[in-house]
Amino acid sequence: MKKRIFYTLIIVFTLISLSGCMFLFRDKHTENNVITKKIDVGSITVEDLQTLVQETIAKVENTVIAITYTEGVFPQTTSLGSGVIIERHTVLKDPTKPEADDNIDYYDYLVVTNRHVVMYKTRLARNLKVYLGNVDLSIDASCVYYDRNVDLALVNFKSTVYLPVALIGDSTTLKKGSFAIALGNPYDLSFYSSATFGIVSHPLRYLTDDIFNSTLTKENVYIQHDVAINSGNSGGGLFDIYGNLIGINTMKIIGQDNDIENMGFSIPSETVKQIVAKYKAQ
Repeated sequence: MKKRIFYTLIIVFTLISLSGCMFLFRDKHTENNVITKKIDVGSITVEDLQTLVQETIAKVENTVIAITYTEGVFPQTTSLGSGVIIERHTVLKDPTKPEADDNIDYYDYLVVTNRHVVMYKTRLARNLKVYLGNVDLSIDASCVYYDRNVDLALVNFKSTVYLPVALIGDSTTLKKGSFAIALGNPYDLSFYSSATFGIVSHPLRYLTDDIFNSTLTKENVYIQHDVAINSGNSGGGLFDIYGNLIGINTMKIIGQDNDIENMGFSIPSETVKQIVAKYKAQ
């Protein structure tokens, strides 16, 4: 059976409305602290696991945003993907004064996503925007770095809205059967911030990235998992059960006749750390 790789990015020939989605926004002072609750496996219940998953999703859901662009006139191409906030810097109106609400000018954010989310054909897309569904807000953004060997890119945007930052975990500790949670924006913005749950199928898979015809290298490593991901999930986060970012959802294998299920792939968080280091070393 011939396999077919499907990148989980939406590209449609119409303009997606960026309005009409309203979500509750957490208080700005609620930070994304990793949940450290440990459960005695001898006394664990289904309710315990459900509570832990729900608490983790609530902690990290606002770290995952939507990334869109529109290209062309007729036909018009609109793309939708996801991204994860990994850094936030506070810019003060008066740097000589302490950080306080009345002295904050804006927040400067760094987002990790897939390279194919910000590419139009073989170039960077124009009119790049991030969409914050929790406050129904679309903001201009720019791609500040992308890697040619790994399907990752970094996006910058500025906003007066305070958003939490994902804590990057250690993907080298993953094992088969490790719990995983995916957050992203499948299909269209009506399904902003969808969460799915599953397990790691294999922590170390090697797949080529055919967008730039790259060769198979040690950088082309993926986490295989059975967590449901679909078009629009590209660039979204894969989190462990405690809320650590362990991967960036990138693609899935669906088969020649769409007959393969539950074969999703995420770029490990250790690779994300390497890409961020490359960007900062420029």
